[in-house]
Amino acid sequence: MEVIGFFLNPHNDREFEVINTQHGTTKTTLPFFDGEIDYRTTLIRVIEITSHGNTEFNPQRFNSDEANWLLQAGFLNQEETHFHSISVILPKLGQQLYQSLFPKGEKSEEILKAALQRASGDELHIQFSFEPDSVGTNRAADYPWELLHDGTRFLAWHKVSFSRYIAYNDFAPNLPLVNKVNVLLVCSEAFDTAQDMKQLGQGDRQAITAGLELASQEGYIHLTDLAAEIGGIPTFNALQKYLTEHRGEQQPHILHFDGHGLYGKKCLKCGNIHPGITPQKCQNKLCGENLPPAQGYLVFADEKGQPDYVSAAKLGATLQNLTPSYQNTNHGSLAVVVLSACQSGMAVAGESLFNGTAQKLIHHSIPAVVAMQYSVSVKAAKNFAEQFYRALGQKLSLSAAVRQARIAMDIEGNQWYRPVLYLRWHDNEGGQLFEQPDSSQTVHLPTRVEKTNISADLKIKPGKMNLQALIRNKILQELVTLFNNKEIADMLLDTIEFPGHLRPIFPQQGTPLGYWQEICKQIQYGALPSGNNLQLLVDAAAEFFPANPIFQKHRSQY
Repeated sequence: MEVIGFFLNPHNDREFEVINTQHGTTKTTLPFFDGEIDYRTTLIRVIEITSHGNTEFNPQRFNSDEANWLLQAGFLNQEETHFHSISVILPKLGQQLYQSLFPKGEKSEEILKAALQRASGDELHIQFSFEPDSVGTNRAADYPWELLHDGTRFLAWHKVSFSRYIAYNDFAPNLPLVNKVNVLLVCSEAFDTAQDMKQLGQGDRQAITAGLELASQEGYIHLTDLAAEIGGIPTFNALQKYLTEHRGEQQPHILHFDGHGLYGKKCLKCGNIHPGITPQKCQNKLCGENLPPAQGYLVFADEKGQPDYVSAAKLGATLQNLTPSYQNTNHGSLAVVVLSACQSGMAVAGESLFNGTAQKLIHHSIPAVVAMQYSVSVKAAKNFAEQFYRALGQKLSLSAAVRQARIAMDIEGNQWYRPVLYLRWHDNEGGQLFEQPDSSQTVHLPTRVEKTNISADLKIKPGKMNLQALIRNKILQELVTLFNNKEIADMLLDTIEFPGHLRPIFPQQGTPLGYWQEICKQIQYGALPSGNNLQLLVDAAAEFFPANPIFQKHRSQY
């Protein structure tokens, strides 16, 4: 597997940088703007409306400016009665997304093409990194980058997998691998006609268990259906009890929730639920209380089978506190949450990425979350789950399993790009759960890194300072400015015992940005005995320049 990362660093509501830590930076702009007006949410509404094949245009759901933009952009027919077919809309969306990330002739496009060539028929895994507060500047994290289309093909159809990394200031785990993966299935049959949520039948659970049973035949996956285990309704309280009582070898490694989901606001006074981000006050005529910010909810069933809207914050805190941490167990820990629920990967408002269900779980130290960005059909969710567990049962990585499961959702339809994988995992294999992965999962790092003899299987201990933090706090910029010749750069690297044979050639002219990016990358690959802790580099720089306010602010506190 070839792995390549792009850090999306926002400048303002439209402009951002696409940064690859090894090869450079591209300045670019977000798509779907007309002047200063952002039509991103307009397109999200189109995606939702057309989820199940409906192409009829309802003018009551769009204002005149939106209708005119959709017409001019080629998403709406001239009569303004119907959206164009999916075979027209999706490639158009994908090409604009591609041109935004990889402008023709720019550095990011060169990096992608080189990575595709190195992969040469094997899987290429692309990881997009975002700062958690980046949405306060622009909404790049909201875009369906999984739709990328290079003008000839959708990348996802041709052995390209994707994941998203939220670069918040906490350790990213390097989990202990296991021989068998325990899956805990929670199928909620709760529905809410007031929110247009239809009743889900037994077929949903049967489809998921079918895939799991096939996977379990190889002996690598063990399924526990919570409803069957307790002989009753799998309520949120029942989930809490199960997690409390099952530790060690019985500890679930994957929690799969199948049911309805919603992104919206819940009144703290009366409990009334409000979909979307628009309402500011509770619509219950007997209440009228101010509403909290929107976030993601999963619809569990209570003891009477009625809908119980459990917030992402509540679920995340429960999982974080009722499952052993990855540092304190030899049996693995809760590594993955799979959410078949609609809109479980959506976060379209607020100042933080952490208001969506998947994103909130990542914030609560769940290493990987598979979720749905937008609404999905029951059939598509079934097909995804079945193929996902079949692939996982063959010891494929999470990224490879998600990629295969996309294809099972019907590549000619309007569902396959909706699953999203959030991954905070230090394994360079797209999220590998098993001790003995299939040989086809071997990681192929870029040539210049392979020459350093750094093992792809090196167990790297998490550091206190990562590259995203270095960029965000302008530390990398200071390194480039102050350590701008080979002599002083070598003095700094000698201080931290950075191996001489791993040091790149210092540029004879121009900025040494690429040089310091490569040094940081090598440290994150484990070039130092201490692992991937960039804090050592910051501390050494602070000793060289004791009056520099940035180095001093971010040095270790002794």
